[in-house]
Amino acid sequence: MRSVNKKIIFSAGGTGGHLFPAQRVAQDLQSSCEILFVGAKLGTSPFFDRSQFNFSEISSATFSLKNPLKIVKSLFLIVKGFFQSLHILKTFTPDCVVGFGSYYSLPMLMAAWIKRVPILLHEQNTIPGKVNRLFAPYAKKVAITFPETKNYLKGNLIQVAFPLKKYSSGCLGITKERLTLLIFGGSQGSAALNHLILEAVPELSQKLPPFQILHFTGTEEMALEARKVWSEYGIPHYVRPFEKEMGSALKLADLAIVRAGAATLAELIFFNLPALLIPFPHATENHQIHNGRYFVQEVQGGEMCLEQELKGSKLAQEIFLLEKDRFQKRKNIQEYKNKRVWIEFSEVILNE
Repeated sequence: MRSVNKKIIFSAGGTGGHLFPAQRVAQDLQSSCEILFVGAKLGTSPFFDRSQFNFSEISSATFSLKNPLKIVKSLFLIVKGFFQSLHILKTFTPDCVVGFGSYYSLPMLMAAWIKRVPILLHEQNTIPGKVNRLFAPYAKKVAITFPETKNYLKGNLIQVAFPLKKYSSGCLGITKERLTLLIFGGSQGSAALNHLILEAVPELSQKLPPFQILHFTGTEEMALEARKVWSEYGIPHYVRPFEKEMGSALKLADLAIVRAGAATLAELIFFNLPALLIPFPHATENHQIHNGRYFVQEVQGGEMCLEQELKGSKLAQEIFLLEKDRFQKRKNIQEYKNKRVWIEFSEVILNE
C-alpha cells in the first residue's frame, strides 16, 4: 500500500494562467501526497481537470472599490468562503496550503493564516497579484518565476522553474519544409489577436519567404474564418480552436505571435522559440506588459508590440523584421537558459 507523506491543499482558481501551473505541480506530487484543490468555480472551470484531482468548491469574488453594492456582495462571498475554508481545514487537516494567486485563493489563505497552517505561494508573473502581495510576508516560501518579482514582494523568496505541462511529439499534419508561424492567444484574449493576424495576411503573403501556419483561435467560429482566409491566399495551415498537443506545435514552430502570459513565456524559453509578443491589454495591473519586457530585454528572445498600436500592416512588418533576426533570438534564449539553475516548485513543497 502506498504511503502518503503529506496532505496538501492547493488553493487556486480563475484563469488557466493560475490553474495550469497548479495542476502541473500537483501531478508531480500525486505519487507521494494527498492533494485537495480548493477554490471558487472549480466545478465549472474549463481549465481544471476534475477527473484527475479531488476538489472542494468555496465562495469568493473579485474586489473593487468602484461599486458600493458590489463591495457588499464581494465581502459576503469572501466571508462565506472563509468559513467554508475553516471547515475544510478542520476535516482535511493539511500539512500546508499552497496558493497560486488570484481572489479565488483568498478565503483559503485567510483561513490557513488564522489557523496557523503553513502557507507556500507561487507567483507566476513579473508583477505579483494583490493576494500574493498580501500573504507573502506570512508564507514559509514564495516561489517566483522572474527575478524582477523580488522588487515587489516581501518574504522568503525563491526562484523556481515555471511548472510546464508534459509534452508529447507529433507532426500535426505539417512538414518542416517551410517557415512555420505559430499563433495563439492563451486561455483568454484570443479574439483581437486573431483579427490582427488575419488583417496582416495580404502583406505577410508578399513579404515572408514561403511559410505555413499553426493557428489556435479559441473558438470554432473564428477557426472557420481563419481557415477561409489562409486558404484564400494559398498558405498551408493547421487551424484548430484549441490544441491539446501544444508541445508539438511549439517544437515545430520557427516563430510565435502570442500573448505574454507567464506560462506562454516559459514555453517559449523551454522550446527556444523566438516570438512577437502582443500583451493582453486587460490583464490585471498590466502584468503581461511587464512579463513581455522581461522576455524582450533580459531573455532577448523577441519583440513586443502593444495591441492598441497595431494594425494589420504594422503587424506584418514586425513579423517580417523578427523573421530576419530569428536565429540570433533563438541563440539568445539558449544563452539565457545556460546561465540559470532551475529548481522545481514541487521539490520546494516536499522539503518544507
